[in-house]
Amino acid sequence: VYLCMRSWRPKLTQEAVCVYVGRDGRDGRVVPMDARAWLHFRRQTAMLAYNATFHTIFSSAFLSAMHAFSAEVKPATHLGDWQTLLVAGDVQHLRLVELAGLGGSVFGALMIHFTIIWFLRWDVEPAQLGHHVLFFGVSLVGGRRLAFSHSGIVAMAMEGSSPFLNVASVARLLDTPAAARVTLPIFLCFSILFFWLRVWAFGHAALFTLRMRLLQPEAFPAHVPLWESTVVVALWVAGWALQLYWAALIVKKAARQAQRASGQRPVVATRNATKSTKGD
Repeated sequence: VYLCMRSWRPKLTQEAVCVYVGRDGRDGRVVPMDARAWLHFRRQTAMLAYNATFHTIFSSAFLSAMHAFSAEVKPATHLGDWQTLLVAGDVQHLRLVELAGLGGSVFGALMIHFTIIWFLRWDVEPAQLGHHVLFFGVSLVGGRRLAFSHSGIVAMAMEGSSPFLNVASVARLLDTPAAARVTLPIFLCFSILFFWLRVWAFGHAALFTLRMRLLQPEAFPAHVPLWESTVVVALWVAGWALQLYWAALIVKKAARQAQRASGQRPVVATRNATKSTKGD
């Protein structure tokens, strides 16, 4: 994707140009994009295009699986106790346990991929590295032990918000009427999915797991060492806290957009203006 973008040099907004060339735009001068700035642009847009494609396919499978769970969440189905499910003959949830294990393996590989990208300096946001390390640790248990199927599937389904953010992040860089029209609606779709999947659905799953660990530790799968279960619970809660941190940033960004729409002085662009949340 990166190589295919070598000849793509679209007209960018003044704010985007200031970010890529390393100027804050206070003096009002528009500095043309140099070779280094276009390199930075190609790296970012290539990542965003790849992420949008991957997460669209990946999250669609797990959004469907998330709704396949029975309305009554029992400890065995939520925690992925496949031995209990096998004895009970619960074929539906056994298949979901296997799907969660497969998805955990794929997601673990994705987190390794993102970590390599981070160390290559294509993405330098510290919070992203924390996201990759936290969820890679969980994927080790989920994929290796076939456990925590419900919360794991919800965690993978919450990537359904990412494609909208990826597309919006590219659209807001382009200085075209079409891009200006679609940026806000796409960002609104991202915000709705973010709060539904990452704040509410994943938060519900993470807090349920935490409550079970504190009040009913004997309900956890016997084939998983208790210390591993404890680590997973801690990582789930830490991952949800990270989602809450990102949610606060979204609210602040929405407030800035409202200020601009009301005619107040726009906020000066910073290098963080074009960062993407993968979540990534």
